[in-house]
Amino acid sequence: PHEEQGRIGVAISPSHPDVVYAVFTTNAVRNFFDGLYKSTDAGNTWTRADVNGGIDNVFSSFGWFFGNVRVHPTDPEQVFVLGVPLVKSSDGGLSWQDWNNAMHVDQHGLEFHPLNPDFVVAGNDGGVYLSHDGGQTWEHVETLPITQFYNAEIDFLEPTVRFGGTQDNGTLMSFDLPDGWFRILGGDGFHVLVDPVDNNYVYAEFQFGNLFRSDQRGLDMEFIFAGENSDRTNWNTPIALDPSDPKVIYYGAHRLYRSTDRGNTFQPISPDLTDGPHPSGSNSFGTLTTIAVAPSNPQTIWVGTDDGNVQVTFNGGMSWNNVSNGLPDRYVTTVAVHPEHDSTAFVTLSGFRYVDYQPHVLLTTDGGQSWQDISGNLPEIPVNDLVIDPDFPKNLFIANDLGVWFTQNLGQSWEPLGTQLPMTVVSDLVFHQPTRTLLAATFGRSMHQIDLSELTTSTGEAPPLTDSRVRLFPNPFASAASLQITLHRPTSVQVSWHSPEGRLLHTQHFAALPPGTHTLPLHVQTLPSGVLSLVVRTEHG
Repeated sequence: PHEEQGRIGVAISPSHPDVVYAVFTTNAVRNFFDGLYKSTDAGNTWTRADVNGGIDNVFSSFGWFFGNVRVHPTDPEQVFVLGVPLVKSSDGGLSWQDWNNAMHVDQHGLEFHPLNPDFVVAGNDGGVYLSHDGGQTWEHVETLPITQFYNAEIDFLEPTVRFGGTQDNGTLMSFDLPDGWFRILGGDGFHVLVDPVDNNYVYAEFQFGNLFRSDQRGLDMEFIFAGENSDRTNWNTPIALDPSDPKVIYYGAHRLYRSTDRGNTFQPISPDLTDGPHPSGSNSFGTLTTIAVAPSNPQTIWVGTDDGNVQVTFNGGMSWNNVSNGLPDRYVTTVAVHPEHDSTAFVTLSGFRYVDYQPHVLLTTDGGQSWQDISGNLPEIPVNDLVIDPDFPKNLFIANDLGVWFTQNLGQSWEPLGTQLPMTVVSDLVFHQPTRTLLAATFGRSMHQIDLSELTTSTGEAPPLTDSRVRLFPNPFASAASLQITLHRPTSVQVSWHSPEGRLLHTQHFAALPPGTHTLPLHVQTLPSGVLSLVVRTEHG
């Protein structure tokens, strides 16, 4: 092999331990395939096994992702190399055949039953596959909730509808949890956004910021943007909708783009907000990683980058302030802005690539002029996301590589949230305010959710009215509809209907309702047809 070596995989023949195979890669960054070598004397001498070629591209350009080799339990001449495909040789590496047989690509694991080698288990980016006939046919195991989600989304108007971007399994959508998942976009799926006013509009992307849009609730995705030719884009390119006007969408390359027409056109509104191109010349480094538009002021936009910058504009992009002074020089995973104060923001950073496991969570209340570390007693593990409870802004929820933690006192103390969440990497959190549902996207244990309606603030305030106690039926409706609501204390109730543009259409009041479950008739006869928003308020929230 070449002097410059990358990942190396080794396998010993179970039936003839003196036979050893080693698969080599070259180029420490890309790890290209660099040959399969064989020893018949327990490693004292080696010869190249794949002398006839045939598998030079088995690792494509990312051998660091693979690097495994296996030997049949009873036949030392049967050797298997795990790369993008699964390939098999029956003559010690001289000739090769594809052993995928309709399996998903990107192979990571292969095990034979020691007593029955016809029973084989394969693991790849598609999950787990079983063969009972020595690899002639494979059966996909579909009962394991092990999808690796990068990002998640909840349809604001229909919160039982969920979306998620997944590792090598596209962007998924579910109408009927948990068995109704189907793919709406291929590749590796990442950010997915649903317009909270008109949920016909769905935005999704695959790797390096290839952005698509649907105006049919996720069906018929149409490509709309991927930056410009000179742009650098992250593997997981950030996108965000303006909370004040969801027709406005932001796209992060090494600079920030804005579209005011749902992605028909994009214009850059910033210079390069990173430290510039990576020394390697790669266009996937020196990129934006997170975008946050202030809910209280759409002119205030915060961004973070993969090289440790946090930048903010208070005038819609006309000028930018680098407010990274006082922050660790680490990968910025999230910026979250206070729901009422655009100068108050939270930043999380990950030192994973630097072998720095400190939990970096910081707060500014002065637009980034100063920062306060509020990581407190969080475990020493990277932090991947943070969301603010808009009803109780002292309540923060973070996702890290161990699960989900929360604080009710702005980080003075933290504790794990709930029970039954696997101790695993949580990559993204989504909070649906009307139902007070927190959705956690995990990287390997699918999605999990928790009802936060019973979570009170540290001052003992009761939680606001939540959709776990509110139900509109029928939905959709034609000429009549009712609202079922469960109250835990006496209160009046106000119901208001809004157009997709946010215009108030009708308001209805119900006075002095006692605790208990009530069915309230709604006046809907004069409402226009189409998608409308319903807002329910009590005296307590």
